[in-house]
Amino acid sequence: MFIAIVTLYICADASGEQIRAYSPEEVVDTIPSHVAAACLQQSSLLQLLDKGEPCTLFDPFLHSTSLCLEAAAMISGTPPGSPAMEYPFTQFPTHDHMEYSSLVDDISVTPHEALSNVTIIGSSADVEVVARAKREVEAFRRSLPRRVVATEAPTMTSKYGTISEFLSDTVVASREGRAAADDDDDAVAVPRLVIQRRGSLVEAGMNPPGNCMVVTHIPRRPRKENRDKVYQDFGRMILSNASKWRAVMVIVSEEGNFESQSGLEWNRIFSVSHGGQRFSFLQWSGKKRNK
Repeated sequence: MFIAIVTLYICADASGEQIRAYSPEEVVDTIPSHVAAACLQQSSLLQLLDKGEPCTLFDPFLHSTSLCLEAAAMISGTPPGSPAMEYPFTQFPTHDHMEYSSLVDDISVTPHEALSNVTIIGSSADVEVVARAKREVEAFRRSLPRRVVATEAPTMTSKYGTISEFLSDTVVASREGRAAADDDDDAVAVPRLVIQRRGSLVEAGMNPPGNCMVVTHIPRRPRKENRDKVYQDFGRMILSNASKWRAVMVIVSEEGNFESQSGLEWNRIFSVSHGGQRFSFLQWSGKKRNK
């Protein structure tokens, strides 16, 4: 007798946890939003907030707006998704919509107590990059939960009956349309979020505010000479005010020589693969690189 035992493994993303309600634009050679969130979790941002001191998060490239937006969401206590979004698990036969709606209804959005002490600044010398970032900030604001009751709640059927009311007070934002006003009392509070155009990197790093930490995704230029210049300019920006940065953390492609070209000494926190590329999340040690 011959018995064949076959094991079938199926992996499905049923949570949809990588989906963002504010739909950030896809940019070539950038990390996705959930990786940006992981980087911020590994940074010293939350430790600074817990001290209750004013602090500034500065992204001098805006190569990926996700760093600014994920920081704003994290500090405001806003979850990345929305009960108005369709997740894969809601299609499972065992899913109970009534229990799900009850669970979501019990979730309260609670911002960090030091939210008013935080300023998030994103800057770039590229007009198109700044324009894209502003669109994403508008989409992010529109996606924030609001303290309102939906007038026409969707009807959903579960094995226990019909739901006439289902929490859907968060709008899944597109990049077009009206942005929520900064003083909108119905929206969840968020930190001060500034998107602006800058001059050179050295100019951007002049006179940083107190407790300023740099968290940025450094773009990878196609031409080596251009790429090296960006790395060198960034290193000079950091060294020009070396004693004033509370922390300097970067996401950069491993295909290049960033660490040597920047002239700074870096500690690797973790690496991640995305889109066929390897990225490193690095933290500056506070020292120059030994030649």
